[in-house]
Amino acid sequence: MKVIRLLQCSSFAFLALCSQQAGAVGFDFTPTAAQYLSDPTYFQSKGQVQGLTNYSFTMASGDISNRFGVKRYDFTNDTHTIAQTLTYGVTDHFRIGLTQSYALAHRENNFVSGAVTKSDSDGFSNPNFTAAYRVLDQANSPVSFDVSLAYAPDLIKAVAATAKDSGNTARGGDAVTVNAAVGYAMKSLTVQGVTGVTYYGQRTVENASTGATSESDSFWAPHIGLNTQTRFTERLALNANVNYVMNESTTGKSAAGLPFKSSQADSTSLGLVLNYHLIPNRLVAGVNYAHTFFTDADTTFTTAPASSTKGSNHDQDQVGVRLAYVFF
Repeated sequence: MKVIRLLQCSSFAFLALCSQQAGAVGFDFTPTAAQYLSDPTYFQSKGQVQGLTNYSFTMASGDISNRFGVKRYDFTNDTHTIAQTLTYGVTDHFRIGLTQSYALAHRENNFVSGAVTKSDSDGFSNPNFTAAYRVLDQANSPVSFDVSLAYAPDLIKAVAATAKDSGNTARGGDAVTVNAAVGYAMKSLTVQGVTGVTYYGQRTVENASTGATSESDSFWAPHIGLNTQTRFTERLALNANVNYVMNESTTGKSAAGLPFKSSQADSTSLGLVLNYHLIPNRLVAGVNYAHTFFTDADTTFTTAPASSTKGSNHDQDQVGVRLAYVFF
């Protein structure tokens, strides 16, 4: 928590500096087709390799109650993640990419009885393969329009941690995301709207201690968001975004073989990224902060009602640092 508060204070100080700089130079809302690295609408040219190296620390917390709403325990889940993304411009309007991440996670459950259970997980995520096509470019159209596809195959067996044995951070199923984005860039400001949907395939997770597996059926998760970048000077810029995800309910069976229905939480994320161009439009360092609100969720075991649970007061903070770069 102290780390998050320190980074939040640093972010506000940086924002004050950006505002001072912006007041000195003024804003220019003239439409532009110029490309700004770290901008939401940035699209690299043919033959260019773009990279993004990111470290993030995520702290999630929430309450778990029984089916009557009586609290059983609260939890915290702290995760350190390092992610690397590389994309290649096949043409000026088509690019392909790959993202790979590694995470270390620690979870604590604090029961109302006073008991505490702890578990740890680590490992690589499934690789995420991406492709994007720029249908319209603002150089010859009023707006930019992009369509993209991402696919994360189920290559790594998912293992759920227990108090006795460590697990990993793989999902245990594949995922496909389709997005469409419309952007409008001005010299000092970019606005981009994004909508799409993710299909999460059937998920299988093995218990680290018993070897028994739980299964969850596939589901859809549509999302909509707004991304912006405000450019204060040639080197200083602030990205702000909001994103809403609606997760469908799913069904499955627990590791004990009990069938269940899960009404999953929807989420709303608010994020900021403070960018500084170390080398204008070639190397950009950033500090990011995001907060995510989750709606209540519940899991109902039809044949064992006493095992049913409700989740509430779930939210998440994330801070991180990043480095974006372009190679010719």
